[in-house]
Amino acid sequence: MLDFLPPASLEWVDFSNNQISKIENVHKNLYLRHLYLDKNNIQKIENLDKNTHLRVLSLNSNYITKIENIDNLHLEELYISDNRLTKITGLNKLPELRTLDLSRNEIVFLRGLENIDSLRFLNLSLNKVSKILQLRYVEGLLLLTELDMCFNPIQDRKHYRLQVLFHIPQLRMLDGVDILSEEKVKAESLHGVDYADKEIIFTNLLPQEKFIDRRISAIEMIEPESEDNDQEDSFVISSRHS
Repeated sequence: MLDFLPPASLEWVDFSNNQISKIENVHKNLYLRHLYLDKNNIQKIENLDKNTHLRVLSLNSNYITKIENIDNLHLEELYISDNRLTKITGLNKLPELRTLDLSRNEIVFLRGLENIDSLRFLNLSLNKVSKILQLRYVEGLLLLTELDMCFNPIQDRKHYRLQVLFHIPQLRMLDGVDILSEEKVKAESLHGVDYADKEIIFTNLLPQEKFIDRRISAIEMIEPESEDNDQEDSFVISSRHS
């Protein structure tokens, strides 16, 4: 990589579709802003600590097993699709990260995303996330508006879209499909958010009548999930509606 003296004004480099096995010599250009290393043989993220001007880093289709060594960079976009990730690490010190692509990996747990407050777009498609409980790690990301979880086992959960919208109500798009206002209303109704208010109004107007919950589905009817047994996923975040 960069086995020549690059011009000082170089901002954009694409070394995709090569046989590169190591990230090196990037420090030769401190003003680099876009670095694309897709479809190489890279196994480790390294030697980027001096590239504080880097905004876009793309490492799709490599052999990376761990996100590391990017602390305190000013990345706005990070693409690590189609690698060998099993856990989400190394993202806690990226205060400007807006776009994150972790698709096509082996990720089961979402712990490691909870502190990326600037995140707007998150792609987790083609992973192994199976439980609605995992949304606790992203429900506090108030700027998150686009989430893609296509082809994860979680999609098989009953009322999947409504449950996701309840936990992340500010979403505008889920799995590539725009969120409808009707869905947001149904999500609140499913979880009984307005149930108590309706019961009070009904009782005040018709004190002699018994209030009946006429929801077609309620969250209590959905089979509850067990807590994950993975010890490293024992971190607890209080629910938005706890």
